[in-house]
Amino acid sequence: MNITNKIKDAFYNLQKQNRFFVSEADFQHSFAMELEHVFNGCADVLLEFPIESNGRLIYIDIMVVYKNVLYPIELKYKTRVIPSEIPYGHTCLPINKILKNHDAIDLGGYGFWHDINRLEQLANDGRVATGVCIMLTNDKSYWAGAWNANTKSYPFRILDGKYKHGYFQWLQSDLSHAPKWIIQHPGFDIKNDYEFQWCDFLDMGIKNGLFKYLLIEIPQQMDSGHGK
Repeated sequence: MNITNKIKDAFYNLQKQNRFFVSEADFQHSFAMELEHVFNGCADVLLEFPIESNGRLIYIDIMVVYKNVLYPIELKYKTRVIPSEIPYGHTCLPINKILKNHDAIDLGGYGFWHDINRLEQLANDGRVATGVCIMLTNDKSYWAGAWNANTKSYPFRILDGKYKHGYFQWLQSDLSHAPKWIIQHPGFDIKNDYEFQWCDFLDMGIKNGLFKYLLIEIPQQMDSGHGK
């Protein structure tokens, strides 16, 4: 059984529901339900699964356990308000009351790369098999924004394109004068090369109604730390 393909199947089934999610927790639980359906009792699907990494306990959004092998999934859900009075699903609540604005796309990009870094570390340590990182958003700044090459956050951009392995850090030469939020989010190594391609998830045909996603596979084995 190809577990990564099964995980993708569950995500595509989720897409067929033709809806957005009220929160990242809603996204996480809805995805977990689709995973349960796809695996049909052949695998355990566990939420907020604790695992040790670098001497400390971290929590993985979803862990699929198949034949005692761990397949981690990390999720990011970044949203913008949809200014419409259309009711959400079968509720009476207008969708402009559902989502909130998640600003700071620099930290959003950092967080997605950091998820990749965490799953690479777990794979390198032999703790998990192939992992998957997914970013879902209706904030077009992530896929079409102006990530200026001179800004501090440029190394953590997540536009379409190919990205080489290496040390990812903020463009801040003097950390003694760096903002507190940069010091709290240190750089890290990315061991593989990746290609990002944003795909449509849902298009409501209204302002902020286009949702896109990135789905990145994290390989279990790495070639001497130089990627694929």
